[in-house]
Amino acid sequence: EGELRTSSEHEYFTKVNDIQGTTTHVLRVIGSQLEDEGIYTCASSDFRDSVFVNITHPQEEVTAFTASYARDGFPLTINCTVRNVQFDPRFYLNGAQIHADT
Repeated sequence: EGELRTSSEHEYFTKVNDIQGTTTHVLRVIGSQLEDEGIYTCASSDFRDSVFVNITHPQEEVTAFTASYARDGFPLTINCTVRNVQFDPRFYLNGAQIHADT
């Protein structure tokens, strides 16, 4: 049995149930990450059972993409609102990436 090495935070607590004297032991992984995927095992002196937990990335999506109407020579504003992305989105015009003039 190895030592757990993950950057996720773990909580462990017990819930006592009144149904036939059962007790539920809970392991909660806070902010699960891909490295938390694997086989989790619950073991006591006479019992052992395992379950495979699959961690998936939330689907990246554009939630809103809007543009204002602009007249020649006036500013044009384009907004791109995203969810569950790892990197900032990029803007393209006719297939060519636009680089900001900073």
